[in-house]
Amino acid sequence: MPEADQREPVLPVVCPACSCLCDDIEIARDASGQPVFHHACQRGQSFFEQRQDVVPDAYFLGSREVTIEGAVEAAADLLKRAKMPLVTGLSGVAMERQQSAVELARHISGIVDIDGNPDRERQFAFQRTGGVTATLGEVRNRAELVLFWCFDPTASHQRLMERCHVEAKRLVVVGPHDWTSGRADSFIELDPRFCDHALATCHALAAQLNLDPETVLATTGVPIDQWQELVQLLCQQNSAACFMGNNGPDGYPGQACYDRLAEWVIQMNRHVRLFCLFPDPMGNRLAAEDVLTMNTGFPSAVDLSRQQPGFAFLEYATETLLLRQEVDAVVLFSGSAVEPLSETARRYFDQIPKVMLLTESEPEWFDQIALNEGDVRVQISNLVDGDWARMDNVLLPVQMNPKRNDEIEADFMSALLQQF
Repeated sequence: MPEADQREPVLPVVCPACSCLCDDIEIARDASGQPVFHHACQRGQSFFEQRQDVVPDAYFLGSREVTIEGAVEAAADLLKRAKMPLVTGLSGVAMERQQSAVELARHISGIVDIDGNPDRERQFAFQRTGGVTATLGEVRNRAELVLFWCFDPTASHQRLMERCHVEAKRLVVVGPHDWTSGRADSFIELDPRFCDHALATCHALAAQLNLDPETVLATTGVPIDQWQELVQLLCQQNSAACFMGNNGPDGYPGQACYDRLAEWVIQMNRHVRLFCLFPDPMGNRLAAEDVLTMNTGFPSAVDLSRQQPGFAFLEYATETLLLRQEVDAVVLFSGSAVEPLSETARRYFDQIPKVMLLTESEPEWFDQIALNEGDVRVQISNLVDGDWARMDNVLLPVQMNPKRNDEIEADFMSALLQQF
């Protein structure tokens, strides 16, 4: 890494590249004027590099550039014609943009959802059972053991081990492979398809129930003595943390897995302070859940077309609505709504009219969205600045560059809301 020019001021920032939200990042400039990122991991550095150049704000109707007045008028006409519009993509933007999205959904009597990710099981499980969680500060300062369950932080959350001082704690890995290369104090090789059975086994052992060893081996693929050792090891600690990953066979744990996890953790807290955190690669989803809950009473996929908000689990989810072709227009706040979609849902998404508030600093998905002639695109310098929720639901302010602001987004949204 080149030496930073000491005459250049150091800019402290919070990195929103993953749900760690590292708050010790410093950006300076070297002698040639190139940015130098202190403390940033590879993923964070890539995130900042993509957003260093200021993208000029602009408005487009199809491929044609227009004025703000033309964009507002076209967007209002598009949404007024729609019988059931969908507002989505909230997980890729700051809390302030999420508030704007909910307000717009109310004005146009549409449906608002977080993104296209089908993983809502964690919400449902903890609505039914409850959960035991903590801050990263408690993991760092109090946890004596850290359990990584089907989660490899080296790929998606590269500084999590460092930030939580895991090297000074007992480390247990449960999953398909030992990503620690032998550094873990204990490793249980588990096929993610058997996660729910493994958690049910741990729950039963914590409740001191008698289990058939052959049944345990058949349902989990792991001898019962390894699960007994894990439960005993956890019970010997004063405090332990569990990080649950999204590394299931379909990219995320299933409903039964989250249910069993919640039940096991509650049972374990009769013996040890055990809490769970869920590192999320999807950006600002926890903040979006909070915004929707505060405004509608429900954490995701809410129908605002009636007098009272409607919630029916996955009935109003982005993927479901597009698969069934039940919406006829989309307001898109970020590409987080697009990337997880199935091929069938994506084809219908490409066909229907869209209003998109986007930034070209996210090339991994921006160029992949099909533009129709009547689609409205508002190209904004920065949709990231604002409050983001860390994986422990602690809010941190993200400000990529003090010279940037979101006035163009506020102007466009306020002008659009006045049309309804």
